Amino acid sequence: MNILGEGFDDYVSNQINVRQEKYAVGLGENRTMDDITFMNSKTAFARLMSSVEVSPGGTNYTYVNGLNLNSLDLAKKYVLFAGTSTSTPGLQRSGLDLDQAYGIGGYELGYRPMPGIEKVDIKTDGDGYTKSATINIKAYNRQQLEILDVLYMRLGYYMLLEWGNVIYWDNNKNLVNDPYNNSLQDYFFNKSNTSVNKTLEKIQEKRISSSGNYDALFGKVMNFSWNYNADNSFNITLNLRSVGDIIEGLKMNTQKTVTNGNNKPTTGGSEEFYQYKHGISNLYHLVKTRILTNGGYFQENKSTITFEGDKTFCRVPFNGGNMQYYVKLNRLLAEIQNNYIFILNEDNSETTIKIDYDVETNLIPINELTISVDPRICIVSRTDTVKPKELFPDATQISDTFQWNFYDYLDSFIYSEIPEVIYGKLMNVYVNFDYLNKKIDELVDEKTNKVSMKRFLNAILGDISRALGGVNQLEVNITDDNVLRIIDKNPYPKLDELLTKFKKNKTISKFNITGYYNPQNKQNTTSFVKDLSFQTSIPPEFAIIISIGAAANKQVVGEDTTAFSKLSQGLTTRFAEKITEGQNSKIASGSLESPDQIILSSATYFNYVVNGSVKGGISLDWNEETFESNKSILNSLVKDLNKRKSNEGGSNSTISPTSGFIPVNVSLTMDGLSGMKIFQRFDLDSTFLPSNYPNNLDILIKSITHKIQNNIWDTTIESVIVGKSSTGSSSTKSSTSSSSSSKDSKAASRGYVEQKVTPSNGNCKRDQSIIISKNFNLAQLSCSAPAAAYLIPGEGQTKYFKFEKQNLTRQQVINNLKALAENILEPIKAKYPDMFVTNAYRNKGNGSQHEGGQAVDIQFSDIRGKTNQNDLMVTRVKEIQTLLKGKKGYDQLLLEYRAGNNPWIHISFSTTALRNQALTLVDDVTRFRNEFKNPYA
Repeated sequence: MNILGEGFDDYVSNQINVRQEKYAVGLGENRTMDDITFMNSKTAFARLMSSVEVSPGGTNYTYVNGLNLNSLDLAKKYVLFAGTSTSTPGLQRSGLDLDQAYGIGGYELGYRPMPGIEKVDIKTDGDGYTKSATINIKAYNRQQLEILDVLYMRLGYYMLLEWGNVIYWDNNKNLVNDPYNNSLQDYFFNKSNTSVNKTLEKIQEKRISSSGNYDALFGKVMNFSWNYNADNSFNITLNLRSVGDIIEGLKMNTQKTVTNGNNKPTTGGSEEFYQYKHGISNLYHLVKTRILTNGGYFQENKSTITFEGDKTFCRVPFNGGNMQYYVKLNRLLAEIQNNYIFILNEDNSETTIKIDYDVETNLIPINELTISVDPRICIVSRTDTVKPKELFPDATQISDTFQWNFYDYLDSFIYSEIPEVIYGKLMNVYVNFDYLNKKIDELVDEKTNKVSMKRFLNAILGDISRALGGVNQLEVNITDDNVLRIIDKNPYPKLDELLTKFKKNKTISKFNITGYYNPQNKQNTTSFVKDLSFQTSIPPEFAIIISIGAAANKQVVGEDTTAFSKLSQGLTTRFAEKITEGQNSKIASGSLESPDQIILSSATYFNYVVNGSVKGGISLDWNEETFESNKSILNSLVKDLNKRKSNEGGSNSTISPTSGFIPVNVSLTMDGLSGMKIFQRFDLDSTFLPSNYPNNLDILIKSITHKIQNNIWDTTIESVIVGKSSTGSSSTKSSTSSSSSSKDSKAASRGYVEQKVTPSNGNCKRDQSIIISKNFNLAQLSCSAPAAAYLIPGEGQTKYFKFEKQNLTRQQVINNLKALAENILEPIKAKYPDMFVTNAYRNKGNGSQHEGGQAVDIQFSDIRGKTNQNDLMVTRVKEIQTLLKGKKGYDQLLLEYRAGNNPWIHISFSTTALRNQALTLVDDVTRFRNEFKNPYA
């Protein structure tokens, strides 16, 4: 799967929670001996092992030959761990004898310490290609240097670098102190284990079994250096890089030698076929010789081309006899996998890199307008229905509905399994063969006469994006398991629902930053984060666009700056710029300034591009000027449509799906922790940040650095911010919010942002520190939009509570919310973790119990938006009714519906009297008494 924003693996999330709890031990309670041992003995280790085997005939090194250690014996005896140790657990060097702690290398210079690791730095870069380590090693005589030279200073040889915590709490809260078993050295030194990928799997298993307190890098020596010191010692620097960096050396314009001993394919074709210089060109000519006119496409089954199976290739006739041939992107990537990726073993069963080209799980964000308008690069198949009039309601030249009929005989580009939103199946993009051949020629390096695979893939992905409207930010990425994936850096609409669909982790871990949390709760927590920084890193050319758009309500010609405007929501400046361009430059560039021009362009787009130049699903006109113009128009239209969607929710609106990464870096340094991955999502305790930052932003990891020095392991994660995007397809109306049984509740929020705290209310920031119950603070129950416009009473103020016909003080309202949370919300949250509050206290409610802090509206993220959510909510509210009756009961339990919206549950609780009233409401009118039913069934 190529989707960014997944949560941490469970073992990592659990370790974060365990640490934050265990580090808080001692607040209001005595520490156990294990607690004291852990606090006083936290240390880390680093271990380096070599795969070098010494041949029976010996080496060119005199001292090493004299040790008479062949095969792996030399590597086993000189493991760089705790100085220099052997591979036997618990057997450490000590004393002054030869080959002991002060005798390795002899006594030529007197007693000299054994060699060892001084410092290790490991970094995983944001592009995912490179996991690299810099290891600083100290040797104290030339004999030690000779041993290290033979074992570790071997360019291209595999090494296993391990590091971890010597003492730690596992996820069952047991104290573990066993650094010898926290290693793969037995597996590594077993000569029968030769699989690179299996070794990577073993490393992952060890990460999990150690609860994130072990990590390793299995890679090759890429460089080394050493220098001689005045005290006759040597400083050695070793550079390792993981297997994934091999993509940097892979080339595209080469031929793979086949097993029959020649460079010719084993299937047919003319002699002309064999003269082409790379496999993609060969595949192209094989297609041309075999393809027939049966629907314009043919399929491929294993090595034989047939007329059965998936629609892998196609040809499209354009006017003037211009015949174009295309290959599906997933088949192109399979060709690259089979012909350009290095084989690791003799039976061809293992490769250095695997490419993920699965059709169903490689999705990209698109919208109703997305097609390919440049068949010189690619084409896509769309046969779904859109509603142009809803997209551009002021346009007069477009119809209410439109049926796409683009290449309907090919595999569909559209993925619509998530309600109210569509995605594109990236692997069902058909790429033009002529374009691929020209691109390879274009990218040839003049010095080497080769084409970098990485550069080739990123180049065609950039061109595909431009053909689809120029808003997707596609690039290749390699994960820890050496799988190459194509990612899109844009936010994914309804990300959590998409992750649920593919059974991926959507639970987001939150790092505490400072101080103690929940001091009145028995489960105190604190932070294991040592340092935090929050800074922007904006290129000058982008800063100009942002500075205009952030102050000008996102209105920058041809640009999308919604992400930054959200940070300035509710703020204006009288000096806001309005940029205009000449009329000719607007049309030429596709930058459309006014809504009228956008509408006119959309009418032109739908009437000409869609209706005019497409007949029977096949584009007939081959006009390069039209292709360029349409790309510019489509780019502006798609960006404009996404900006419109991001504004539909008013103060609750989300950031446009085309905003990509925001160049703001959040950096955390913490006690060493493994298992976190590039582009995973996390959250921070927000009390130290300006209150608007957490609401519309997600934080994704862009790089991970580990540092081991002086027996301390620190992990630093650098991250980027990406806008939260909940927008869906405008062809289905987005759900709006509703809250309780009162008429004026129609404007209330219904959970697009869980328990959102409105930043413009200064009291909300203060109220975040007031704990109401285990899972809720005062701000969550009194500042949820739009209720935050009506403040909870301040000190010395009162609020007239119409329902009970009395004035309530601030403390009385808080007491009511506390009773509501403890007796209603906490039992529900314990049973249904996906429950979230849309609003509780509302100052203004025409007699609703919300006014006194006695009522709350809730929804469930595992139900909201599903096609059968109306029935699911009936089942859920009945379960909640049974749950609460087993507790102290409830006052009102209302299942509420409003046409076109998501249903919600209204629950009230009073400490004086409980009515135990159960109702089903539709549009604030009671439909069923004492029972819960789906009114639309």
